[in-house]
Amino acid sequence: MSANYTRTQIHRRFGVQLAPDETPLAAYTRYGIVFARSLFIALGLLVPAGLLVWWVFRPTPFGGTDRWPLIPAAAYVLGVFLYLLYKYVDWRNDALILTDQRLIYIEQTILFSQNQREAALGKVQNIRFVVPGFTARILDYGYFQIETAARGSDISFGPIRHPDAAQREIMGRVQSLRADTTAQLMRQTLLHRLDERNPAPEIPVLAGEELGQHFRGGFHLPMLPPNPQLEGDTITWHKHGYFLFLRLTRALVLLGALIGVAYLLTFLGLPSWFWIPWTLGLLAAIGYLVVQYQLWMGDVYVATCDRLHDIYRTPFGIFGESRRSAPLERIQNISYVKPGLISNLLNFGDVRIQTAGAEDLTWNRIPHPDEVQSEIYRRQEIARLRLQQRERDEIADWLVTYRQIDHGTAD
Repeated sequence: MSANYTRTQIHRRFGVQLAPDETPLAAYTRYGIVFARSLFIALGLLVPAGLLVWWVFRPTPFGGTDRWPLIPAAAYVLGVFLYLLYKYVDWRNDALILTDQRLIYIEQTILFSQNQREAALGKVQNIRFVVPGFTARILDYGYFQIETAARGSDISFGPIRHPDAAQREIMGRVQSLRADTTAQLMRQTLLHRLDERNPAPEIPVLAGEELGQHFRGGFHLPMLPPNPQLEGDTITWHKHGYFLFLRLTRALVLLGALIGVAYLLTFLGLPSWFWIPWTLGLLAAIGYLVVQYQLWMGDVYVATCDRLHDIYRTPFGIFGESRRSAPLERIQNISYVKPGLISNLLNFGDVRIQTAGAEDLTWNRIPHPDEVQSEIYRRQEIARLRLQQRERDEIADWLVTYRQIDHGTAD
């Protein structure tokens, strides 16, 4: 069903941080029938416990009976209620949020995964809904299928109540946004062309000093570079520091073992030539440590004002680097997933960037993937607005030229 939420309520319940200029319009949550199914399952699971309690307290001709079966029965009932609580929270966490700029799909599995996908309203092409059967028709619920212009980025959600009303609400907002935005910007562009005293349409810019406000940062130690690293309007991400720790652990264990061997050589008083292989092993361990650090440092993801880059540099650049890039205007969809318990606890995940007619980019094991997704989406929108403004400028130039010619002919 649809409900109205404030920005604070959306952030508190679903963990979604809206942009400063973004207004929430509606939030669609799964119909209660989803939780009702879990409730019926829980009631069915409680039947054996109820029978056991009846058996313990049943009247017998001999009087009295052991009460010890109540202990496993209580543990069993507690497990059923924990299952029911889990299902309830999981049902409440999923939502489809409509704002004045985009649709945001949230799917969360407590402690295990979090998946967020979004689509700009301007890219929504069609919304279909399916009412699966007689019961769904009686209770008036169905499933959404939101089709976008992006390849492979359709959003499925449900069941929700009154799917036909939700379809009309979203599509009405999409059509209204397209018409209002185009008309307003075209009018402002023409007024500026006819009289420069009128302000030109404002297109957002990437201000380097403001970028740091969008990120909480990831796993960071003083000897490591900031993650992300901000340089002007360019942002560079490394993989989460947890994976650097995994890389360095093997080298550190090897160094610890060599220290133990050194103590043993000293204690046994072995000849000095025994130190030669130990020294070679120490140099190899240090070299391995440095190489692992360089491998982590060389695997980076970069966002500039007009492109995204997936860069892999070999240690010290000895064997060069590989680079895959995608212009912002070709990006069609951005989604992320936190695959597992550790990724949710440490807050890292994979960001998938789908492009038009080119190979998709996947930024793996990146810290705070929700912030990365939001930043790429923001840059993509800015690039799209700039492109549209250039097109409007060309149309305005033609219209102004026509007006000048027409006035000159009339004179």
